[in-house]
Amino acid sequence: APAMAAPAGAGAPYHMVLNGSARFAQVRGVHLPNSKYNTPGTPYGPLAFGGPHGRTHGTPAFPRHMDFAANLRLMEDDAAIQNTIAMLPPSPGNTLVEFLAAVVAGVVLPAMCHDEVRVDAQRYWEMRRVQNSVRRLLESLQDMLRLELEGTELCVTAWDTFLASRVGPSGCIEESAFIEAFDEVEAWPPEMSSADRVEVFAALRLPSNATVRSLATGSPLPAQLSRRMLCEGMSRLPFNMPDFPVPTHLYSSASSSMSVREVADLVASAFSMEQTGQEKVKDYFLCGLISLEQIQAALPMIVSDSLVELAVTMVIRIGTSRFSAREWVALVQGVRMADTQTQATEEGSAHTADPHQQQLLQQQQQQMMLQMQQQQQQLELQQQQQMQQQQQQQ
Repeated sequence: APAMAAPAGAGAPYHMVLNGSARFAQVRGVHLPNSKYNTPGTPYGPLAFGGPHGRTHGTPAFPRHMDFAANLRLMEDDAAIQNTIAMLPPSPGNTLVEFLAAVVAGVVLPAMCHDEVRVDAQRYWEMRRVQNSVRRLLESLQDMLRLELEGTELCVTAWDTFLASRVGPSGCIEESAFIEAFDEVEAWPPEMSSADRVEVFAALRLPSNATVRSLATGSPLPAQLSRRMLCEGMSRLPFNMPDFPVPTHLYSSASSSMSVREVADLVASAFSMEQTGQEKVKDYFLCGLISLEQIQAALPMIVSDSLVELAVTMVIRIGTSRFSAREWVALVQGVRMADTQTQATEEGSAHTADPHQQQLLQQQQQQMMLQMQQQQQQLELQQQQQMQQQQQQQ
């Protein structure tokens, strides 16, 4: 579905990922904690079960005092599972560092740096993976420092406690010193590999979308990390579901009593300006896609994800009703056709010039509007039922 169009001069508008597996979850594999053989996003492999030889040394292959036939059946089931896992496509490696180097070299141009509207669905999932890696480190620091707050206070405390002694004459810290400092105090989550740690350091040096956009003009990526970069890099991180639900203590009493219209006004107000909306989302790849969790993080207060979804649906429903036939082609149909998107954009004027094509576009608009209205009504009904249940329980 199309997102809120960016104001003039703000670059290509974002697009929403609302339905299906793209709504929340990153289904790329099972995270295996406390294992040096797997990185986040990598499915279980032959080396993931108890050491490099498939089981922990000293552990008997069969539990004592157990039926051998039952163990044989278990082995057969396990072999079937292993064969199924072996058929899964391998997960791609960490790509942020390589992507940034390619952008600086002029080999890759991010989707949002093109003149026409483009999206990059593959790098959308990579963006979420990097966001989750940064949040893993953030929550680890919260546990170590026993602070529930996020943002500047947490990052300043972490900088003064763990990093200040390794800062160079410029007041910044090198990559190796940053990684070693957190490694000494065991701040890195055990499931994060050395490549993940390098990627987190790179992500923290991209505090805003403007930094990534400047790389496309040939500006180099800063080699060191400053305290300001750390604070900005860890602020407004989305709580990507289902891995990171929002802690209940972050919800304010004011947000719980807000209506859908009030939240929709907040969303529209935040994303009406590039500085308050688009620049506040952590899109390290400028993929042109935005999630509900990113919109939630950009708001001035934490609002429940279900309420954000209702509000965004309202914004899209109202916005798309004002689309012209040409805008519908440029912002919806052309973007959906990933392989032929350039051709669809170039031929948009010719398509809209055909009266029959215009009629088909109007029918598609009406069908989509009807579907979104039905979805809105269902979501509002569910919200009312939930509120009634809560009142009855109270």
